[in-house]
Amino acid sequence: MRRSLGLFLVASVLVACSSSSSPAPAGSSSSGGAGVDAAVDSGSVDAGGDGGGGIAACDAACQKTALLLTMNGKTDTFLRAQFGTTGKPATSLHVEAFIGGDVACPSTGSKTPDRTAIIDGVVPFQDATLQVDGITGALLDFKGDIVTTANPSVKATRIEVKPVAISLTPAASAFVALDITATYANGGTLTGHLYATHCDSMDE
Repeated sequence: MRRSLGLFLVASVLVACSSSSSPAPAGSSSSGGAGVDAAVDSGSVDAGGDGGGGIAACDAACQKTALLLTMNGKTDTFLRAQFGTTGKPATSLHVEAFIGGDVACPSTGSKTPDRTAIIDGVVPFQDATLQVDGITGALLDFKGDIVTTANPSVKATRIEVKPVAISLTPAASAFVALDITATYANGGTLTGHLYATHCDSMDE
């Protein structure tokens, strides 16, 4: 079972918060899958094939995460990311980028990050074809200085994923590199590149 730190923490916050209006639904989503669950509508796409991916070359620049968040007149930068897979063989990828928190793979005892950006439904790819349909996500601001509402999550209304590189085997050295352009329900944006390492605890 996937242990997504972002999903676990936002579920806890949502239970604790009083009733409030929900963020607008994501603009492009396919049904099914556990995915982002209470925070965002999940998307799961059948990739077919062996799920091994097909672009394994990733140089030093490719192996760095730099995602710029712009929201409510403020900015911050995500510098690390991790991912898990859905299905065996993998049919989709669940990616989370973090500011703050533990560098180790997520667990129920992990330190709460300042912010988490969730990107769900990425199909293991064989080429650089842009992915939009079925991609869902959210921004979780646990620090609370960018998203100041009682519910710290803001849904993405559109996420564009441009594949850069991927290697899913062996699992111990698996990675995915993506260029991301995301727009959120409150007008915020997330743009840049991420390099995510694999976490068994995030698999489903």
